[in-house]
Amino acid sequence: MHRENLKTIDYRREFGLKTVKMWRLSCQRALGLQEHNRWDELSDQLAYFQDLDPALSRVTVDVRTTQVVGLLTLSGEKLDHLFVHVDYQRAGIGKTLLDEAKARSPAGLTLYTFQRNVGAQQFHLSQGFVETERGFASFDGNPWAQSKSDLADIRYEWRP
Repeated sequence: MHRENLKTIDYRREFGLKTVKMWRLSCQRALGLQEHNRWDELSDQLAYFQDLDPALSRVTVDVRTTQVVGLLTLSGEKLDHLFVHVDYQRAGIGKTLLDEAKARSPAGLTLYTFQRNVGAQQFHLSQGFVETERGFASFDGNPWAQSKSDLADIRYEWRP
């Protein structure tokens, strides 16, 4: 993979299905879940991603394949989504997207990640975030969770 083949642009609705597939695979691998693409889950998630505000969301695209390889969604100081395609991780995409989020929110950022997502924890700590709280996400929107312990999360903050 060559960095010159990657372009970060505003999210557009036509990226919906590719974004959902990238996001699902990234989540499934990071959380150690069975990889699948059941239509009932895909359709709900596609509807969610179709409604993303392009002013708040950016994607990184591999221009050779039109594959969506990264996603950033920022709401003020809240980093809602930061995902990188599993085949493109450790190539600087996450850092590039996170640097953009820091520039767009110079007063600071907050985000949540699941405790079982050790890779994300290590990444965020390496980028200057500090853990501020532990708790539990809601079962709403997390159909993969079997118990409350699956939803254990960590809140991180970055302040310049």
